[in-house]
Amino acid sequence: MQLVEENEGLVVKLALNSYSWVGGQLGDILYRPYGIVNVQPSSGPYDGFTDVQITGKGFNAEYAEKGRCRFGTEINYAIVDAEVLDYTKMICRSPEEFQLPEGADQQFSVPLSIAFGEEEFKPYTLSTHRYRFYPEPRLELALPEEIKIGKFAEIYVYAYEDTPFFEPLPSRNGDLTGLLCNFEEFGSSMGMYINETTVMCVTPHITGRPEDYGRETVQVTVAMNG
Repeated sequence: MQLVEENEGLVVKLALNSYSWVGGQLGDILYRPYGIVNVQPSSGPYDGFTDVQITGKGFNAEYAEKGRCRFGTEINYAIVDAEVLDYTKMICRSPEEFQLPEGADQQFSVPLSIAFGEEEFKPYTLSTHRYRFYPEPRLELALPEEIKIGKFAEIYVYAYEDTPFFEPLPSRNGDLTGLLCNFEEFGSSMGMYINETTVMCVTPHITGRPEDYGRETVQVTVAMNG
């Protein structure tokens, strides 16, 4: 169904014979559908608590408090409340410890849908949007352990073999979902998948002059969902 801009709507008409269409007696009756256009990030750790921004249309303030997201199918699912930001954006937090499908490990994907209406009317959207759960890699070490401030350097981050990295999946527009490396107050930079135990990070650009900094120690972390 076509989504509409804010303050617009689809005109509703009714016919009992497939030909004679009638509308409202006092004016057009408008219907405002809601739906998903994009999900970012479209994946997150199996443990949950990832804030997922859903872009779409039809997130009306009139019923914003009823917004919710369903991760999964009609048989196996988890429902979480949504925070509606405006007519086109809402945020849902991925559920904690989603029930694993039979025979699955912690890396799997499920349909993602949204709803505002009452459950008896089957209000959840139907689309191809999915959310992928994955086991979060545990980092063992990063090498080299020390670099000179002010120069870009390649940092190789290693994961334990029992909690490996995985190759990014193509996004809906064909791009690869980016790995991100974070260096605390120095900022974030893109990473590159090497193999299941190794990713390569490039140190981020720093503001100011190198001589403005002393010897700094930061924790390096990696996000697999961009």
